[in-house]
Amino acid sequence: MTSDRSTSASGSKPKPAFIPIHEALSKRSRPRFLGLTVDDAIKYFFGGNAALSIVVLFLIMAMLLLEGGDFIPLNYFNLSIYRKAGLEYVDYLRAQVDGHVEQGRVLQTIRERALPFISTHADISSATTAIGHMQVKTEVGDRDKIGAIQTLIHDHVNVNRLVELVRTSADFSQLRLGV
Repeated sequence: MTSDRSTSASGSKPKPAFIPIHEALSKRSRPRFLGLTVDDAIKYFFGGNAALSIVVLFLIMAMLLLEGGDFIPLNYFNLSIYRKAGLEYVDYLRAQVDGHVEQGRVLQTIRERALPFISTHADISSATTAIGHMQVKTEVGDRDKIGAIQTLIHDHVNVNRLVELVRTSADFSQLRLGV
């Protein structure tokens, strides 16, 4: 008798020592739920969610197009009525009136609190820049400048009130300048 690995004493083929990989993987017992393995369940879950999200996004876009399709013609129609009725001009006048009312409130607050202020026709940026660059340089012999400064202080600053406020105020939070 020859020593052949393919045959045995009974005449049948012996089992190979190694099982091919595809057989080992297919015969491996995995836990299943409703006929699906864990990997299959994860794959179908996320695949289903992606498909569902695409459908939902498509429905959202469709509803936006359906509902928003009438917006431009209706808005044009409403704007034409708004302009024909003169409401655009009324809004322009209302903005002017509101600006004057606001100026009146500011002036009333200044009067009530006796705040010193300077009124100018310049815009706030150029007025602030001009004040920031203003320099008053005097020397001992500049009698004209000293006289002008004394006149400005005499006319616009209540020195006695300032001195009284400084003496009576324990803290300087109550100190307000004014005429």
